Amino acid sequence: MLEVIQNLNTALFLQIFSLSQTYPFLNLTLILITDYLVFIMFFIIALFGLFGGLRDRKTLVLTILSIPLAYLIINILNILVFEPRPFITLPIEALVPDPTTPSFPSRHATWSAVATFAPLFYKTRYFIFHLIFMILVGFSRIFVGVHYPLDVLSGFLVGLLAVSLAWQIKKLISRNLT
Repeated sequence: MLEVIQNLNTALFLQIFSLSQTYPFLNLTLILITDYLVFIMFFIIALFGLFGGLRDRKTLVLTILSIPLAYLIINILNILVFEPRPFITLPIEALVPDPTTPSFPSRHATWSAVATFAPLFYKTRYFIFHLIFMILVGFSRIFVGVHYPLDVLSGFLVGLLAVSLAWQIKKLISRNLT
């Protein structure tokens, strides 16, 4: 069963990555998305958190609490599972230089999920844009050849888990302060 999943993961990766060869005019756009969109997402949260309303400030706090939790979860998973990046295991050349750090889970997908799910918890007005951005970041990581689809999906789940844990911690702290 594991082999079937791995074969499907590789096949889907190759289909998405082949789009960079079929539609090379998309390459620069998706390279920019893969390199910079996560930073723009965090910038939006910071901007609204500093100049917006109460929900926006709470979203910023939740995001800040989620980041170290996501980092911790990623590092634990890297100890338990080592998945080399596609450009190491397959005869391809990635569109962006990327370190040979583990592919699983995708850090970019994790950070974009944190920047998406924290606004969801407070139902902020920019959540839907962040959801679209998160999907674009995940797709771009596969398109440029640095992650398998399951790496991206697991990154999304790690981001959601980190925000959920931060939410519970924040609720516990708030309850103890009152």
